Amino acid sequence: MTTRTEARSRARLALGGAGPEELAADFARTIARGFAASPRAVPFHALLDAAGVRLLRELAELPEHYVVQAERQTLAERADAAALYFPRGTPTVIEHGVVDVERTSQLLAPLVRHFGTLPYVAVGPHPEAIEPACRRLAAAHPGLQARGVVGRIEDAVRELRATPGPRLLFWPGGGAGGYERSDAIAVLRGIGAALGGSDLLIAGIDLRKDPRAIERASNDRKGVTRALRLNLVARINRELGGNLDPDLFRERIAYDPETGRLDAHVISRRAQTARIEALDLDVSFAKGEAIRVETATKFSPQEIDAAAEAASLVVLERWYDRDGRVAVNLMRLRGR
Repeated sequence: MTTRTEARSRARLALGGAGPEELAADFARTIARGFAASPRAVPFHALLDAAGVRLLRELAELPEHYVVQAERQTLAERADAAALYFPRGTPTVIEHGVVDVERTSQLLAPLVRHFGTLPYVAVGPHPEAIEPACRRLAAAHPGLQARGVVGRIEDAVRELRATPGPRLLFWPGGGAGGYERSDAIAVLRGIGAALGGSDLLIAGIDLRKDPRAIERASNDRKGVTRALRLNLVARINRELGGNLDPDLFRERIAYDPETGRLDAHVISRRAQTARIEALDLDVSFAKGEAIRVETATKFSPQEIDAAAEAASLVVLERWYDRDGRVAVNLMRLRGR
């Protein structure tokens, strides 16, 4: 039986952006392009169909995978301060990523208390990444006006440009760290170009730390990270008519503490050939051949400051979790 609260939350949520056909076509293009590259590589979002999103949520609860847990803790202790940056009116909150209800609630709750009502737009790579969470958030925060958009960070920036100010872009999950360093700076530049003088960026960024902690988070004992990366193979089979054998692939993680760069690959265990019907493609793998499926960068506080400066941003406040693992950075256009 549907409660009044559930009915209200359904009424508040509109889901826009890429539909199923567009997502399928985008995935096909991504695989065709990535498998034609040398060396082969696909972006991390290619792992995130509904099954991949569920695995990412499971990963967030593991003790080794600390990022989401650290951000929850930090926002619970510090997010009350965010409302003080909007003295002239209610901001629209735009979040990018796989929405974690507990983490996002820590940011939204004090804003709803302060302003009474609050527009909120969740932009994520798949409906599973945003729709269930948006419904729960709308039910938990009666003043929240929530809607979802299926898309990537560039779609979140377009939402930012199209939304009247003031605006708050929330980019958690170590978002800026999910790129090579130069690409992260390029994304921050795009965000900076879209921000107005009354706007705020809140970005969670994973920090440099003991390499053993990073390696444990990237290769958990339960095998969830392995399942997430190998979901690429399963997704190709499900959506593109592939006949790749998941048992013939393994994962490999490499972290360079000098550069702070982490790379994850799916590796062919032996020489093999597979068919991907939707692409009319026969693909061959040599033994040990790799497909890069993730690149991430860990930052020091000084490197965050330098990246912000390169994007014409300034860090107003930096909040740490109690163990100093992740930094939540409040940024604004420099000189505003």
